[in-house]
Amino acid sequence: MTSRQRLTLGLLTLALFAVIGLLAWSIWTATHNIQRVSPLATPTLAPRVSTAIPSPTVTPTARPFFDPAEAGTIAREVGEAREVLPRWETPLTLVNTYDLSVILYRRTQSRPPFPLSDWRTLDALDLWPHGEVATDPVAEARDMAARYFPEEQQIYLRRDWTSTADVARTLVAYGYAQALADQYGELPRLRAEPASLDRRLTLAALAEGEAFITLCRYAGVAPDSPEATALLDTLAAGTLPHWKIEHPVLERLTRLPLELGRDFGSALYEEEGLDALNEALRRPPRATAQILHPQNYAAWRANTAFEPLEVELGRGWELTLTETVGEALMGFAFSEWNQGLITYTVAGWDDDLLQVWDGPEGERVVLWQTAWKLTRQAAGYEEQLSGLLPRRVHGYVQKASLPEDLPYGEWWTGRWGAAFLYRRSNRVWLIWGNDEASVAAVAAAVSSQ
Repeated sequence: MTSRQRLTLGLLTLALFAVIGLLAWSIWTATHNIQRVSPLATPTLAPRVSTAIPSPTVTPTARPFFDPAEAGTIAREVGEAREVLPRWETPLTLVNTYDLSVILYRRTQSRPPFPLSDWRTLDALDLWPHGEVATDPVAEARDMAARYFPEEQQIYLRRDWTSTADVARTLVAYGYAQALADQYGELPRLRAEPASLDRRLTLAALAEGEAFITLCRYAGVAPDSPEATALLDTLAAGTLPHWKIEHPVLERLTRLPLELGRDFGSALYEEEGLDALNEALRRPPRATAQILHPQNYAAWRANTAFEPLEVELGRGWELTLTETVGEALMGFAFSEWNQGLITYTVAGWDDDLLQVWDGPEGERVVLWQTAWKLTRQAAGYEEQLSGLLPRRVHGYVQKASLPEDLPYGEWWTGRWGAAFLYRRSNRVWLIWGNDEASVAAVAAAVSSQ
């Protein structure tokens, strides 16, 4: 072996021993640095306080007190309370206060709510406030958690409602109750047909009454209980129009369909339960006389139908209104006219027709024809008007002699104008206006029939 070979072999041997030594040292240090696991709990060191700028914290958005996800449960419970299954789904659309106010404003322009829809009739009856009357959609939207619109068959729900959840649940439940009434009856078809004021008020009262009883069953309260009265107040505040003026008569008129419906629905439900309500949906009452007297609902029928009076009053005169007022609104008018002056009743109403003529220079003549079930009821109505006219109806007038061409009836005149009252059997004609000659002309046309 050469010297070079011996040197190489020696270097390789030294390298081998160096590698083995390094490996042995690594093993020894590794085994001696392993921490032993203590059987006792290891104390947790307090975290260090960092001086770094903290990252921004994400604050969750405040949620309304009413969760829209509850609507499905409410719809099911309302159906169970009414003991029916929905025939179709009722969409639930989320809106904010501004959106809802815009919707209410546009609907008021296209479909004015009662009593705004019938202000001409109410004005003729001296029930409409003087000056401009308008709804307040902003205030209405602010107090409205949810609202059902029958024309669209959907419910609008305020997603920014932050008042009590109970109010929201009540109004959502009422919306579903109204939808059920539409699904199981003739209300949508009948509402779309041309109809008199009395007929429209009848259908509105029926819809309100049906939904109110369903809501009472859903809430587990009796319709005649104080809790039910509180529910009615909640519905009035959350579903009825708000007004830009404060006027007690206007407020009472606004609540009239709701009040009528509550009384009618409660009477039917107390007498025959849900079966009676189902029958009313299939065969709706035709007049508010049936709403006011539910005991006569099944057998009631109108015996009289008035034809509009045709009379020529001169150049520039125009017939501007022909309307059936109905027993409910007639009773309301008598209550406002009366103000405690006489004891009044409108029981026995059979039919009526209100006509208004307007002249070229602000003249106006109103003819109100009424028919009654019995002659004695017509005589009682005539007697009431005879005692009320001098002090209340459209100003103060005094009894006067009949004009030559009026053989029968009673005649009043004054600075304001004139009034004429006439009865024949079970029919009564009341005429008043601010132009005496025109009142006399209409009265003569009536007497000659």
